Amino acid sequence: MKSYKVEYNWIFPYYVFGALAFISMTVLLLQIRSMDDFHFAHPAVIASVHCLTLGWTSMLIFGAGHQLIPVILNQPLHSMKLLKLNFISAAIGIPFIIAGLFRFNFNFFTLAGAMLMTISAICFSLNVFLTAKVSKENHIQALFLKAASVWLIVTCILGVLQSINFNHFILPFDSFRLMNTHAHLGLIGFISTTIVGVSSKLLPMFTLSKYKNDKILKIIFILIHSGLVFYILSEFADKLYLLLSVLSFICAFACFIYYTLNVFKQRLRKKMEAPIKSTWAYQISLIPIVLLSLPYLTDTFDPNKLKFVYGNLWLLGAIGGMLTGMTFKTLPFMAWNTKKQSGSSILPKDLFNQGQYTMMSLMQVFGVVLFCAGILINSFWICKTALVLLLSSSLFYFYLILKIHSFTIKNGDQSSD
Repeated sequence: MKSYKVEYNWIFPYYVFGALAFISMTVLLLQIRSMDDFHFAHPAVIASVHCLTLGWTSMLIFGAGHQLIPVILNQPLHSMKLLKLNFISAAIGIPFIIAGLFRFNFNFFTLAGAMLMTISAICFSLNVFLTAKVSKENHIQALFLKAASVWLIVTCILGVLQSINFNHFILPFDSFRLMNTHAHLGLIGFISTTIVGVSSKLLPMFTLSKYKNDKILKIIFILIHSGLVFYILSEFADKLYLLLSVLSFICAFACFIYYTLNVFKQRLRKKMEAPIKSTWAYQISLIPIVLLSLPYLTDTFDPNKLKFVYGNLWLLGAIGGMLTGMTFKTLPFMAWNTKKQSGSSILPKDLFNQGQYTMMSLMQVFGVVLFCAGILINSFWICKTALVLLLSSSLFYFYLILKIHSFTIKNGDQSSD
């Protein structure tokens, strides 16, 4: 099969930006001075959430996605100009958004940042759709990527509307009314849909698994999108739709865990590398996420702490663990693929220290667990200790990315488009 990979030098900046955003997220959370400020309406928390979702998650999905779209569709990427515009507009827009949210000042620059991020999302979506249009391949993963890119655009547009509405009241309700919808369309519509689609291709590939089941992937796709429609309806109509939404998501994630288990059961590569193990953080975190979502179906619980723990398990547990695993499976392979030296015994996993990776992962896991525990028992110092662990993990993450990149500098980037 002909290789249609995108040049490594255009993909690496996405990973660097993502790593810096991970560091920035923890630094912003460390600015909080009391337990009362750990809530999703606090400027530092809102800014840190967007550091993770836009700066880290979206940039990694853009970077890895531009590399994987040609692989999945067996077709050259439609436009390198769209890729460059995607990166430039996001790289400029995201800092504007973060700065505006941290100051809770929805001025021209914040709105400009939101609009630039929308342009970035449209560029990514166009590359997905236009590459798929001319491809002769008909993979289910392409459907996931196309749907995810559309949800990203919708999420960005909601962000723009919220920014405008803070100052000009163009909506019949306040901007906070859209916050939950904006968050869940991003978390589930864009991020989780992308994770399911991409991992359904990468996990069998990296584990040499014989398992393939497009039927269950179609069921997952239908359940996720049914859940999203029900969720949107629940925001503006009967609360029964919220129950239907939660049940749809639970069934979708149960099917995804079933799919993943079968991939691992039928793998030929019995020894799993550490980054592959990290992807299990997504599935494991889904269990407490589901349990924490149940109180929202009744009014018997004070949702403040549960909502914050729920959000952090999504962002730092499920998504953070998956991003870490994805980074250190995709980036080393891309870096390793730049050299054309025959007879070399170096493998992608040799481009970074496995012990340092394990230490980074453990700090991340313990940081997430301690942070959630600190919120639940109302301990400010446990939360601070957890954030220091997460900061250390983010610095390790950045160091290992640079370590991988140093391999391409030593050997020279000899890849070709």
